[in-house]
Amino acid sequence: QIGTAVAQAHLRQMLGFFGAVTFVQPELYVHWTDTLTQEDGSFTPDAAAFFQTWMDGFAAFVAKQAA
Repeated sequence: QIGTAVAQAHLRQMLGFFGAVTFVQPELYVHWTDTLTQEDGSFTPDAAAFFQTWMDGFAAFVAKQAA
């Protein structure tokens, strides 16, 4: 589980060396559990709010890069 996070961090470091722009904040690492979703497959309200925070940051990052 932690190996994936370390690999992603290392990849961001390598991309930065080559001048690639990466989205680093807010950082998101998800350990998938049954408590993230409801019976119908949708996210629970707490999980949805958590992911929405990340999506809002990502949308702002994309808008900044497009400007």
